[in-house]
Parts: sequence; C-alpha cells; structure tokens
Amino acid sequence: MFGRISFAFTILFVAALLSVEVCAQEDPGWPQEMSNDRGSMVVYQPQVDKWDDYLKLEARVAVVVYPTGWDQPVLGALRISAETQTDHESRTVLIYNKKIIEARYPSLDSTKSVQVTNLVKSLMEPTAQLYALDRILANLEQTEMVVRSTEVATAPPLIFASINPALLLQFDGNPIFGPIDSTELRFAVNTNWDLILDPKDSTYYLLNDSVWLRASAFDGPYILVKKLPASFSQIPKTEQWASIRKNIPVKKLKADEMPKIVVTTKPSELIVTEGEPDLQQIPGTQIWWVTNTDSDLFLHGGDNNYYFLVSGRWFRAGTLQGPWASASGDLPEDFASIPADHPVSHVLFSVSGTTQADEAVLQAQIPQQATVNRDSVSLEVKYQGDPQFEPIESTDLYYAVNTPYTVVLSGSSYYSCHNAVWFVSGSAHGPWIVCSSVPNVIYTIPPSSPVHHVTYVYVYGSSHSTVVFGYTSGYHGIYVSSGCVVYGTGYYYSPYVYWGHHHPIYYPHHYSYGVSAYYNPYRGTYVRGAAVYGPYGGYGRAAAYNPHTGTYARGASAWGPHGGTAVASAHNPYTGGRAATRQSSNAYSNWGQSVATRGDKWARTGHYSDSRGTVAGYKTSEGGRGLVVSGDQGKGVIRKGANDDLYVGKDGGMYKRGENGWSSYENGKWNDVEKGDRAKGANNRIDENRKSQAKERSTQAQRDLGQGKKTKPQRPSSGQFKNKQRSKPSSNRLGQLNRDAKSRAHGNKRVSQFKSQRSRGTATKKRSGGRSRGRRR
Repeated sequence: MFGRISFAFTILFVAALLSVEVCAQEDPGWPQEMSNDRGSMVVYQPQVDKWDDYLKLEARVAVVVYPTGWDQPVLGALRISAETQTDHESRTVLIYNKKIIEARYPSLDSTKSVQVTNLVKSLMEPTAQLYALDRILANLEQTEMVVRSTEVATAPPLIFASINPALLLQFDGNPIFGPIDSTELRFAVNTNWDLILDPKDSTYYLLNDSVWLRASAFDGPYILVKKLPASFSQIPKTEQWASIRKNIPVKKLKADEMPKIVVTTKPSELIVTEGEPDLQQIPGTQIWWVTNTDSDLFLHGGDNNYYFLVSGRWFRAGTLQGPWASASGDLPEDFASIPADHPVSHVLFSVSGTTQADEAVLQAQIPQQATVNRDSVSLEVKYQGDPQFEPIESTDLYYAVNTPYTVVLSGSSYYSCHNAVWFVSGSAHGPWIVCSSVPNVIYTIPPSSPVHHVTYVYVYGSSHSTVVFGYTSGYHGIYVSSGCVVYGTGYYYSPYVYWGHHHPIYYPHHYSYGVSAYYNPYRGTYVRGAAVYGPYGGYGRAAAYNPHTGTYARGASAWGPHGGTAVASAHNPYTGGRAATRQSSNAYSNWGQSVATRGDKWARTGHYSDSRGTVAGYKTSEGGRGLVVSGDQGKGVIRKGANDDLYVGKDGGMYKRGENGWSSYENGKWNDVEKGDRAKGANNRIDENRKSQAKERSTQAQRDLGQGKKTKPQRPSSGQFKNKQRSKPSSNRLGQLNRDAKSRAHGNKRVSQFKSQRSRGTATKKRSGGRSRGRRR
C-alpha cells in the first residue's frame, strides 16, 4: 500500500502534471477502498436515486469503516450528494465534491457515530471516484428524470428493396457538379459516391469500390467501363482525389457481378436481401427475423407485415415493395419480448418501454460541457454575398441561409451558435462576442426548421471572464421521440445552392435518412450501416463546397470512408464536421484546450504509476481539482476482492444479499429480512386483534351495564389465530431491494459488454446473426 510519504510525493507530482494529457481511465470496479493515517473504508457501489440536470447526484452508499486502533469494523449507511462530469468516450462519470447528507451506524452510540462520520468525511470528500455511466443509467428510473422530447416527422422516406446486389446513388436535390482543377472534368458535389462527369460527351462515371461504371444520364442505366478517358490521368495528385487516382486504370469485373444502381434525389433507404428473404423465428414471439440482409428487417406473424427499423424509426408494409407507413406509434408488443441475448437484441433500444430504450433516452439527456474563456475565442461569419435571412415558422425569428454558419436574428440582435458556443452581435457581420444569455424565444425554434439543433446548446453559468456552455445529443441530431432515441427530425431541409464564377456554392443541412443509421449503445450515438449507401456515409456530406472559403472537403480528407465515423458527429458543417470525426470527439475540442476547457479533462490529466497503482489528477469546468487513485494493492481508490453485496435501503437500513435471501443489519448482527417481516407482521396483527377485541368487550360492557348485567374480562385463547393467513414479507422493502440488486447486476453486465466491444474495436460494426455489417456487393 502507499505510505504517507510516497503518497504525499505523488500528490505533488500529479499537481505538476495536470496539463499533461493521458488516456481516459475506467471505472475500476466495486467495492473500492479509501485510506489515510486515521483509518480506511471500503465503499460499496452507490445506489443512485437522483441525478439533477445530470450534473448533481444523490445516492445511498454502504460502507465498512476501519478506524485505526478499533478492534471491530463499523458498518454504515450513507446518503451522499456529489457533483459529476461525464466522459462520453470512456463512458465514465467522475464523482467529486462529495458531501454526506446523512450517516447511520446501527452498532454505535451517538458519540462514536460522530467520530466515525468525521473519519468517513476525511476519506470520502477530498477524493474523486470513477463510476461507469452504465451503472448509473441502470439505477435511474425514467419516470424520475426530466426528459426533453421532440415532435419529429413520422412520414417514411423512399424505401427501395432488392433481392439482388444493389447500391443507392443519392443526391441532395438535383445533381450539382463542381470543377476538378487542371481538367475539364466535373465531380458531383451533393452525392454519396465518386461520380464524375465528362462534359465532352456528357458521360457519367461512377466509382464503385475499385470498379468503374458509366451512363449517359446521371440516373442511369449504368454499365461496366472498359477504359477511362485520357483526361482522368490529369486529375490532381492530392489527398482530395486519392481515392479516384488509385483506381486508374480500370479494374475488370464480370458482368454478372455488377450491382443494380438505384438513383434518387430524395432521402431514401435501401433494403438488400441475398435472394428471397430467409426467415428465422425469434423464440417466444410471432416475429420472424430476415437473416439474409444487413438491414433490421422482420416479418410479424400476427399481422403478416414486414417491419423495417432505420434511424430509430419503425416502418411497416405488406410487401418489401411497399407502400410503407410509420409503425413506431403502434409497434406490436411482441417486439418488447425479443430476448436480450438474441443476435437482433440491439433493436430493443428502439422499442418504447424496454429497459434498453429507457437507458438510451436518459443517456441522450446528459450534457457535454465546457468552460469558454471570453477573451480567447472569436468568430468570423462569412456569407455568400450580402446576408440573406428567411423567417422561422411559428416564431418571430429569422435565420441566415447563405452561410455555413448558424445565425439567428432575434429583434435587433444576431445570435450565432458555432461548435456549441453561443455568440451575439448587433450586426450580421459582427464583431461577435461570447454570449452569456440566450433569449428564450430561440428555444422555441421548431423541428421543421434546419436550425432546430441549436436549441440543444445551453448556457449553464458565467463569470466576468468565462461562460459555461453545454449541449445534449440533439445538437448532433439525436432526438427523443415516443420514448426512444431517433436519428434526425424526419424533416427534409433543402440545401442552399448558389451558382457564381463557374463554381457552385453548396451548403447542406441535417438529414435523417440515407445512411442506414442504427443506434450503437456502446457509443451512445447513431452510426452508419451498410456500405451500399456509398463510401462517404450516404445522404449528405461532411462539409460544404465553397471555393471562396476553402476547398471542398470530400471523402477521406474530411472524415474518412474507412474510419470509425459516427454520422451524428461528422455529417454537418454546422457542428464542426471536420474535427468531430468520431463520436468520442467533442464540438468543444475545435476551440483548443486554452480556450474551451472540456468538463471531462479529468480523464486526460497528469498521472503517476508504479507497481502499486496509478494516481491521476483531475480538473473540472468549475475549477475544482483533486485526485483519482487506482491500483491492485495500493491505498487510495482500489479494487477489492470482496463481493459487492452490501446495500442501503430507502429506509436507511443496511442490507446484505446472500444465497438464502436478504438480511438486515440491526443491533450489531445480521437478521433474516423475510423472517423478521413475518414476525413483525404477526405481532402487528395480534396487537390489532387485541385492540379490536378490547373495543368490542368495552362496547358489550356498556350494553350490559345499560341492561344491569356484570361482565368478566375476556382473554384470547391460544388457538384463536390458528386459521388466519400468515403475513407476507414487506413488498415495498423487499421489492425495492430486489430492484436495486437487479439494477446493479444489469449495470455490471453493461459495463462488461462495453469493455468487450471496445477491446474488439467494433464501434462501427453492426451485429446481425454473428455477421458484422460490412460491404456487400
């Protein structure tokens, strides 16, 4: 264990390293131990009751305290409050600034209780602890949390289906082509594939993996290319065009291997099955799973309809050719009965009322915060020509359409939300200053508006030099609707397009469909599905095209066709598409550490390690700092070998769960809860019976006295209660304890699953019958 001298040195060492970035740490498991020269304490996993604004937490905590010099350990039940910071990348929550609200020690008198509480405070309050996010989510009941829901559009997109290999070539509106420097060739700006137009003969060339196809019209039909025009060799040797140049000259493909090309100019989805649908019944349900597709596709035997899940929404149709209709509002109850260990159990996150859906909803409410230095951050908004504003329906607000920045006009003031930081100016051109107060009317912008996403960025506090900003998942396009998380609002927002100087200006907006988006619970976001949607993530692009403000960031140079990209983080220039290349990235990282201090910087601060363990410093966005210590044998915060089997009931009592059920700690010993409840219930009934009989005798005596009769006191016979029912254990107490135990087990399982998924590196893969969602041709 750490000695006092070495531990003190470690503190000084870490304090000097607080600006050094290291890898995010993990919840070390429970129970954990804390110690100092006055004693030590084993802390069991907290049972979280409240998480106000997902920043302030209240919990029940069981502890075993070992005061120095005492012969026996002391069992205690605590109720604590604490501040929290969530690291979405490591899925951990830092618990700090802990305060003891109430402490109970069943075996101690009041004097010794005060002594032990002082020791507990000295151990607990100065030290931060890491707590897995999944453990907290498993504890919380959704009915106790404030959840922001969004009225999304429910109309289905265009849904195509094919029993043969097929690809979806999508355009964001009518095709837009921009020039390729040093050539006469032009490339499609607003599509999800490498599509090049040769204006000499009006031929369109489509790159599918390493194979070229061509057509005389953008919507086909496409055939195989045997040889490319000589002008293709003049395409610049830059990163922007690397994916094209490496596929020159053409590679051969057999005609029967060529996929069908489905072309659309509207938000669309594509279902591809390998032949006719193969059906496999899900045990205990009337649901048949379509196994030969990468889509989440099912047939329900009750109504004989197909059910298709995409972007968190369910659609149904009698045949795969449609017509399709929304089914999220009246999904058959059978879907909630899909076993949690089934290969398609991931769809439970999109089935309202399930534990999985509730956890996803709660996670979507957790803010990502940063403290912004007012004097160190600035903004310059560029427009295409003079600023153009259009009204926002159902409000008195206007938004700028000819800029990739989000600018909202309210009264005579202009507000811009850029990389989750609000700015304000008296002019559309600036100068812009950091805003510490946003008008409430801005938060009434409806989902039908393309700037609705900024209503999920809030001001949490401010000082003369800083402002604390934060945003929830809606800023990146993940919303809560009908008890589930969904991707996008469901509305289509037409892009801004302007033609000038032979170059198109193209500013896209948020989108909901066209990437086969599915929810990844281990990342808390939506990610891309099948590769039939194109190498650049499907409908929409990572950045706008504007030769006056910078070259078009396409493909690998923007956010990568092969990286671990989450569409929620990378699809839109308004949210910092280039920097937010992964879900683990953060909008605030664009500003730099010296300007915007992320609230979870504690996970990237100085650390010191040796054979006894690791100690790391942390800083919070409120300026607090402290220590997080972990190790196998060292003091501080460590993993213990004991079972995590102690609980605190809502009644403040201490409980232990064993093979024979629950025991409560009273008067210095453990007692069987069910046996005690039965005895207590029987005694209560005896008392009630005695009172009832006494009252009856008193009434009868009054009657007898009125009639001049004398009575003798009556005593109940020993067999009087023989035929009465035995009491049942307290359902409230045992029910709550069982729920706490179930939540703890569920949280532990989710933590284990997340660590397993992360170690396998499957953040961008989807599971379906043991297959990963890969590129299928």
